[in-house]
Amino acid sequence: MTVEQREEFWRRFLADVEVFRASLPECDVMVNPFEVRRWYVKFSKRRLRGPAAFAELLIAEHVASTNDLLLAAPLNGTVEDVEQRGQRLMIPVFYDAKADRFSLQADHGPVAEAQMPAFFSRLLDVFLERL
Repeated sequence: MTVEQREEFWRRFLADVEVFRASLPECDVMVNPFEVRRWYVKFSKRRLRGPAAFAELLIAEHVASTNDLLLAAPLNGTVEDVEQRGQRLMIPVFYDAKADRFSLQADHGPVAEAQMPAFFSRLLDVFLERL
């Protein structure tokens, strides 16, 4: 994937995140505005029923992937002040030049460009259920 395509992916993804943020208030979404980033976007949710829990998913570009765009997305959580580390997901991003669309390759199949923020929010829901 070219540098221009990577930049376009992040521009579109961040625009979709802004739309998603306004539509789902129970999922807190932050965009890192700094040039040097440990993460680009952070999704977080709280569980209030049962044992109180908090979960977050940090999304960044995997630095070691040079030819392909690979997202590193570690899941972390806290249950009653005890930290729990989930798995670190590595999610490839594909670009279809003919359709001018990006997609993620998730375990269950492709995730369309417009559905990416909702996909990450659902990952947090599943992680919270397991905490």
